[in-house]
Amino acid sequence: MVLNVIKFQDPVLFSGTLRFNLDPFENYKDADLWEAIEHAHLKEFAEKLPNGLNYEIVEGGDNLSVGQRQLVCLARALLSKSNICFETIFFQQQQQNLFERENKDSGT
Repeated sequence: MVLNVIKFQDPVLFSGTLRFNLDPFENYKDADLWEAIEHAHLKEFAEKLPNGLNYEIVEGGDNLSVGQRQLVCLARALLSKSNICFETIFFQQQQQNLFERENKDSGT
């Protein structure tokens, strides 16, 4: 089983086209890319891009908003059809609260 962990606070994008950022090994057809884009709720944005899937993303995705970068990473993970684990501030806070409760209960 493959598990993709998506850390929404630090989305990773590469210098290259949107297509390359979604499918760097060219494993998928355009229809698959558009389906992943749609499921990631990025379709409306991607359709408006000059050159669509061939839109050039700069290193780190600095020409996209943080939210758009996060959704591109989500679409990439959806393409791989693997299990996805989302790591967000909410989950980190819940883990911290659990850790604090366990330490309080054990007297440390």
